[in-house]
Amino acid sequence: MKKTCRRCNKEQHIDNFHKIKAGDGRKNICSTCANQKSIDRYYANHEEMKQRAAEKRKRPDVKEWHRNYKLRKLFGITIEQYNVMGESQHWMCAICSAPQPENEHLHVDHSHNSGKVRGLLCRACNTAIGLMNDEPERLRKAISYLEND
Repeated sequence: MKKTCRRCNKEQHIDNFHKIKAGDGRKNICSTCANQKSIDRYYANHEEMKQRAAEKRKRPDVKEWHRNYKLRKLFGITIEQYNVMGESQHWMCAICSAPQPENEHLHVDHSHNSGKVRGLLCRACNTAIGLMNDEPERLRKAISYLEND
């Protein structure tokens, strides 16, 4: 079966047209023309879209909204609750008392069993607990091992 492309006016095999649910089940322009149309549209709007995206990233309210969204989705807490926890810990790691690194947030530590938030940790302590699978006995054995040095 053949069909004529509305854009290039070439008669081509029906398999050269993308499938759709409407009409005869195929687009009116061939896949080659459809791809070129997408490329043209991309380059025509590329600089404008890049500029819009850069402006959006600069807005502090967007960063704040995104951080709040992630805290709610991952841990069930708001940015306000995070800030209260941080202030109560004097913005230091709950385990090693290291201050919050510059340009980085303290990590929310939570139980993987209950989902309950335990506190805020530096990257190293949060990673260490995670690698020990939140198992207190394993951590006790690690402490014993280190003390026998």
